Amino acid sequence: MRVTVPVGASATVQVPTSQPGSVAAPAQAVPSGAGTYFVPAGSYVFTARA
Repeated sequence: MRVTVPVGASATVQVPTSQPGSVAAPAQAVPSGAGTYFVPAGSYVFTARA
């Protein structure tokens, strides 16, 4: 899953998966729940098993 957050913004990203432990998140992503991450402005790629 590709995510782009505009300059001056932040986002909460929820990765759609039935296996939250399988999510590979970028280093800048701060976990905030099962399969959910907080990210600052930038472009990111999250991967996970379905």
